[in-house]
Amino acid sequence: MTTEEHDNRVEIDTMATLGAAKQAAPASQSVGEFVYEQLQESAPVSPFALLLRSRKFWLAVFAVVQAVVFQFVPNIPDSLWQSITLLVGVLIAAIAHEDAALNARLPLE
Repeated sequence: MTTEEHDNRVEIDTMATLGAAKQAAPASQSVGEFVYEQLQESAPVSPFALLLRSRKFWLAVFAVVQAVVFQFVPNIPDSLWQSITLLVGVLIAAIAHEDAALNARLPLE
């Protein structure tokens, strides 16, 4: 499997996509197989475009920016901006877990 194929599979990032696929998939085919075939038929997407659509990437950018800004803004307690950074990290981990669970349902080559 190429990196591009793997990146395409990773971008199926919501359970709503699976719900729509359940309705569109033929009865003789599992949802994972249907989604996998749809990904194979789609046009290749550049890694940069995938990065710009990634929820994890934008949350990480937000975490870095807010940590830097709050570090240098006076009168903001350290515990506040550190807590926000921690919560964003937990959210990124939850999204990564969701993506991993979704990818586990797709057939492997």
